[in-house]
Amino acid sequence: MKRSCKVNNIAISALSMLGILAAASASASQPHLEDADYEPSRGLMAPLDRHLFPRVSLSETKGLPSTAEAISKYDSLLLSAAQMNANVAAAQQINPDLLIFRKFNPGGYLGFMSSNACTDAFGIAFGSTAATTENCGFFAGHWAYYAGTTLSQTIAATAATVTLADASRVTAGRYVVIYDAPAGSFKNAEHALVASVNGNVVTFANRGYKSAARAHPAGAIVAEHPVAGGANGDETAEHWMYNMSSVAPADAKGRQLGEITADWLADNLSTASNGGVVAVRVDGLVFDTDAWSQSWRARLDIDNDLTADGGWSRTDDTNYWGEGMEQFYQQVRERLPEKVVAGGNPNLRGYDALSGTQMEGFPVSGSYHAANPQYKQTDELFANYILHLREGPQHLASYTETLSKTPTKLYPRDATPTPASNAPFRFGFAATLLDDGYYAQEPLVVSKDPWWDEFAVDVAPGSPTYGQAIASNPKDETLTRAHRGWLGLPLGARERVFEDAAFDVSRSLFSAGHLDNSASLTGWKSSNVALSFDASQAMAGTGSLRVSNHQSFAALPYQASVRTPSVALRAGVDYTLVFSVKAAEVRNIAVGAGGSTQSFDIPAYWVRRVMTFTASTTGTSNISFNVGREDIPLWLDDVYLFEGNANIFTREFQNGLVVVNATSKSKTVDLGTPYLRIKGTQDPVNNGSTVTSVTIGPNDAAILVASPAVPRTVSVADVSVVEGGGSARFAVSLSGPSSVPVTVRYATANGSALAGSDYTAVSGSLSFAPGSTLQTVTVPVLDDLLHEPTESFSLVLSNAAGATLAKATATGTISDNDNASIACGEPAIAAGSQAGLFLWQDCATSQWHARVAAGGSASVMKYTGSVAASMPFATAAGVLVELPSDLVNVSDPSRMTYRLNVLGSGLDGMTFSAAATAQLCFSLDGPVGAKVFLGAEKVAMPASFDLTTLRSCN
Repeated sequence: MKRSCKVNNIAISALSMLGILAAASASASQPHLEDADYEPSRGLMAPLDRHLFPRVSLSETKGLPSTAEAISKYDSLLLSAAQMNANVAAAQQINPDLLIFRKFNPGGYLGFMSSNACTDAFGIAFGSTAATTENCGFFAGHWAYYAGTTLSQTIAATAATVTLADASRVTAGRYVVIYDAPAGSFKNAEHALVASVNGNVVTFANRGYKSAARAHPAGAIVAEHPVAGGANGDETAEHWMYNMSSVAPADAKGRQLGEITADWLADNLSTASNGGVVAVRVDGLVFDTDAWSQSWRARLDIDNDLTADGGWSRTDDTNYWGEGMEQFYQQVRERLPEKVVAGGNPNLRGYDALSGTQMEGFPVSGSYHAANPQYKQTDELFANYILHLREGPQHLASYTETLSKTPTKLYPRDATPTPASNAPFRFGFAATLLDDGYYAQEPLVVSKDPWWDEFAVDVAPGSPTYGQAIASNPKDETLTRAHRGWLGLPLGARERVFEDAAFDVSRSLFSAGHLDNSASLTGWKSSNVALSFDASQAMAGTGSLRVSNHQSFAALPYQASVRTPSVALRAGVDYTLVFSVKAAEVRNIAVGAGGSTQSFDIPAYWVRRVMTFTASTTGTSNISFNVGREDIPLWLDDVYLFEGNANIFTREFQNGLVVVNATSKSKTVDLGTPYLRIKGTQDPVNNGSTVTSVTIGPNDAAILVASPAVPRTVSVADVSVVEGGGSARFAVSLSGPSSVPVTVRYATANGSALAGSDYTAVSGSLSFAPGSTLQTVTVPVLDDLLHEPTESFSLVLSNAAGATLAKATATGTISDNDNASIACGEPAIAAGSQAGLFLWQDCATSQWHARVAAGGSASVMKYTGSVAASMPFATAAGVLVELPSDLVNVSDPSRMTYRLNVLGSGLDGMTFSAAATAQLCFSLDGPVGAKVFLGAEKVAMPASFDLTTLRSCN
């Protein structure tokens, strides 16, 4: 989406005062502000792939809508086992696309809420203390503890008052474990509730809680159970915290708690609170309280050595807690490979296993329930939201949701005073729509069905109620279901709205931002890390600033830092900092500027980040990149600072536009074309008026409806398939959901590919039900043994009813699977940017060639595999092999194995040939995820295939 930068003929110098902006594309001329890092959602399972926008959920439900009809209008629900009742089952029958996720807390024990200690309703049962965690017994070492102390004298099993070496380490009203030395053994463990603490004398309210009270010698260990909830210590004392770390003790069967919990989840995903099976289809898990770091719990002693560690190593940057959580996520993924497995925290890792995460409170910082919410970490939260959507969905399902708990005028919760505005809803909802996540609300007993005008809108062409919000009707939600997803699909990434000249690099407040040579590092300073120019890494230009490992381990973020050249700031003025950054592996950095600090998770590839702030004082200062705690190198490039705030966003959809003002001042945005306000009943802003510009208050948004003049259109997309690949699947799409059925005829037509010999002709009719926007036509592709050029045929649409034809003809391209056409010819290999194994045949000599490339990776990529022949090789040799660890082995004359190590822009390889009648099976075993590209066209192939048939090896 690109819009005119002209602003009603107003001079640019006056824009700041008037606060009027045109919706302009950041990517058009200021790429340093293009931080959306967007690509369409991929690898999705049904029904996620059918959910249009907005995607609306109920999460952490304190109460549910009263009828199955009312429940059925949502896209997803996050429920406990007890809430998966008959109403929910009926709702899923009404709406088969309704996702049901089980909420699970891997951070702490919730079974205390049940009258039956051995129930599986809340997680692993805990009825007694045992040597193993199984069958309602729980190993004492699987709980987490604060750094403990020791008994000063021997105590009997009946002793209620004891003396400790340091009673400041226990708290009245909390439980402790008591066990015989040494620390970490949990020998003869029991649990007790601390009634009072007087000096070093402690009185217990009860000994032997879910355990046997025992006599213990002097020197026995006493350690407090942390509660698994908030940092304020206001959680129930029985809500004990689990030890999910990588150094958690193993029970008598040698199992850590993470592995046991993963097994329990695989066995009990669909277990009801009564021990039976729930009647709903459970689509996956969303976790809660699964933080990546526990550093805020300074007293935590995760390795049970009686010394506080906060879950981290005290000598290096090893995060024992984070390691354990990542192991746990992977174990769950292995056991539930076809389910959504999402985290419950915006600051977690585990990207390799998780489908995404829940962004609780988004985009509020501080208290989620405040009547006057704060938005001090908006840039940090927006960046993390993007990262979870980009980095997380490596599996068949992608799911990230934002969860609003902020009171509004319409749904005030119990806020005092009652909020005066619904802006917090609009801001959070529209911010969610800036990317591809789900917007979730927490329904309460007093508001079980928080339905907004913006959730369902009539956008059916020609409808007399076009642009009107569809109110919820708990008795019959047919209309809401038909009109949810009303925005349709996004037309691209979010875009920033700004005045181009104000954010040109020539206006940067410090000039040393290009970082294209050693001289550009002048003025940059560091503490406890070394800075150097690196010509091998760059977001743009010829190099970047490399930040080394810590010179001495920095346990806190600010103990290692990089500082920009000095810059003059003025109190009360808004500024925008932009920077490009890459880390050697995923890590967090804290950026300090003008009295504000925000933290960003940085991936192992280049990304752009934007941070806005209002200077707290006038004077000269530096921008600080604090890189302590995690001892991982990183690179910086294109670092600029501008006066002004670029946090105004738009995103265009098939049927509407979202405009977000994430600044502290009102802004007026020129839309460039007419849009409609939603016509609703819940807020005066939803008045149905036509607008060509919108004035939006601080931290607010506008959700607009496209002009009704835009008709629905049908299009068919081109497709390519390899001969023998089965079928060509043509995607036929409707430009937006319709309230009436749409039909269209289709038929294949010959091109260079002929029906009967190259493909099977098909014809028929497609129907789009109301709300549906995607259908598929499948054309079988026929295989033969002829060497042929690439051929094509067409799929032609006609006779559309209820819509017009936009792209009526699509080309189906069939690539020959016979190696004479596909395998022949050397490919152009961009070794510095494209990783993979490239394989081709010189069809004049029958010689095969292979090259491996790392695509610019700074780390060595190790390619291993084999070539098996049905008769001895005629030739076989390594090419460009320079490392001692590289190997091409033909000790078996009919089997060649290879090990080729490559990094940066280097190439290694091999050649081989065999008799024309030989069968050759080529296999790539590693690295995991590496791809094989065949021939000059670099056709992607499976990891193992027959070089003659290009099919699976027999």
